[in-house]
Amino acid sequence: MTAPNVCPKCGAPVSETGSRFCMACGTPLTPAAPLPQTPQTPVPVPEAAQPRPDIRPVKAPVGDKRPPSPPPVVKPRTGWRIISLRTVFGVFDLIAIVVAIVVLAYLRFKPTVAQCPPLTVPSSHTVADSRRTQSGNLSGFVVFRGGETYVIAENQALTVPEGGTLFIEPGARLQFGAGSALDVRGRLHACGNSSKPIVFTSDLDDPKRTGGATAKAGDWIGIRFYDESDDKSVLGHVQIRFAGRDNHGAIHLGKASPTLSEVTISDSKAFPISMDPNAEPALSGKIEFTNTPVRGIEIRGGQINNDTTWEAQGPVYVVAGNVLVSKATRLTIKPNVIVKFAPDAGLEVEGALMASGAARGAPKVGEGGSIVFTSLRDDEVAGDTDVRAAVAEAGDWSGILLRGSSSRSTIHGAVIRYAGKNRRAAIHIESASPEITGNRIEQSAWYAISADPAAQPKINGNVLNKITEGIGMEVRGGALSTRDTWRWLAADSDMVRVVTGNLNIGRDGVLEIGAGTIVRFARDTGIEVNGALRVLGDESKPVILTSLRDDAADAGGDVDGSAARPAAGDWTGIRFNRESNDRLSQIQQAKVRYATVGIRLTGVSPPIEAVQVTDTTGNGITCESDAKPKLTKVTFGRNGQGDTNCK
Repeated sequence: MTAPNVCPKCGAPVSETGSRFCMACGTPLTPAAPLPQTPQTPVPVPEAAQPRPDIRPVKAPVGDKRPPSPPPVVKPRTGWRIISLRTVFGVFDLIAIVVAIVVLAYLRFKPTVAQCPPLTVPSSHTVADSRRTQSGNLSGFVVFRGGETYVIAENQALTVPEGGTLFIEPGARLQFGAGSALDVRGRLHACGNSSKPIVFTSDLDDPKRTGGATAKAGDWIGIRFYDESDDKSVLGHVQIRFAGRDNHGAIHLGKASPTLSEVTISDSKAFPISMDPNAEPALSGKIEFTNTPVRGIEIRGGQINNDTTWEAQGPVYVVAGNVLVSKATRLTIKPNVIVKFAPDAGLEVEGALMASGAARGAPKVGEGGSIVFTSLRDDEVAGDTDVRAAVAEAGDWSGILLRGSSSRSTIHGAVIRYAGKNRRAAIHIESASPEITGNRIEQSAWYAISADPAAQPKINGNVLNKITEGIGMEVRGGALSTRDTWRWLAADSDMVRVVTGNLNIGRDGVLEIGAGTIVRFARDTGIEVNGALRVLGDESKPVILTSLRDDAADAGGDVDGSAARPAAGDWTGIRFNRESNDRLSQIQQAKVRYATVGIRLTGVSPPIEAVQVTDTTGNGITCESDAKPKLTKVTFGRNGQGDTNCK
């Protein structure tokens, strides 16, 4: 029987006519001749070894004149062997590999296309005539052809109306007359590629122009996306030159969120990109600014009314005016975002601010994953943004204000620098209880954190450096007048509290100061109680109430950075008025130092236990109008007019 041309098992071609075995897999191709009847010991073949038998030639015994016997029963393979590529890869596999190599090469070297969603050109589209000057409202779906130059009339706006579309092909060029603009109220689809970018420029920036005036920054206004514009709009692989007239950004965004990919902006008179605080553009690829007055994205002052996210998209954000996050609104700031503030600008939050960096502890300047809030003039962070020689100083910008319902706010893993303008702390809290943990706050012209008496923030793990007023948390003077209990707990703040104004506890208010809490008082300040004051230290963690200048270890060390030493009468002390609540008020396990009068009681008698009162100009404890408090384990020392007149 003649051997077949193709192996019936593996499909490999049979190269030699008459071959009895496939050279690729060993499968018999023709019936084998009967074996000579030479006695041999049969070799058992395991079932698992049956596929792809290993064929080896058999040598005849020495002196045996008979021709070599056919191969004996196959032995199982016991070692490695080199397998032919033809075994591993069939013809189709080899073809697939070649195709894959070609595709990868194409993807590697083909012109890069911007991240543009597919856009179908309807049959009803209109191709604009490049021989005519463009202005006014476009109608329907309009196409600007690649390779053509379109001129927009001087002091006119070319407008893509709501519901309309302008499709600009790769390689198209738009030249704008003085004071003109491209206004987008519908959809703009301008997607070039690396070899054929789309150019938006001044009409004086014409390669065919000879002589006369030359193009300059601010020749034309720019591309303006209005609130009603379609967020599917895209600018990809585009070059924008000589825009920025009338203080508009070369790309000027209302409450709009187009896609910007591979955009180069040069010679702009104003910000290269300017946006409403509600805008959320999607940036990708290289966003490059050349010869612009600021290298960053302007966030214009205004109010954020919808949940908004500031993503880390490359360029620095520059807040040019006060930004307010309104009630029931959230501003989320992602890790690696850098926000620089122009002079006098700041961030005010009535809704919620969620600014959580990726750093575990207080990050260092330049540490990856952190969020940075700093001055526009801070060249140490992200380089020279304002392109000026000005040096950043403490108090360049106002800081972050958290008010009212912003209790849900979180600031974590952030670096906050050069804030504190107008005696406002870097983080200023009004009747809110945010979480402020693991931040680095430095170069502030006022306190790092400031809160009113009603605030109950959680403040832990922050690093403070070069703070003008001191490293404590300021507690501003004010009243606690509502039916509520405010708790100052050491567990909620690892900062010393510095009271800078008189505290007045109203008739319905309760202030509770927990064990281990340190409260230091600026000159001529104190606590006046018309409601209830509960000072609840314990033996191992007494409450410390003392002068701001008291740098003793149990008072938190040097807080204000001053060499001044504490003195009797530095603060006014604690005064319980006749209206105060005897049933709720008490002072236990506390140390009161350097007051005018440590504790003054007028017609009321709250329990006072295990309290040490020292270094006063008047009595340690003064009783007036029949006050008869129960004093238990109270000790005194160095009190100017005696320890107590209480009976």
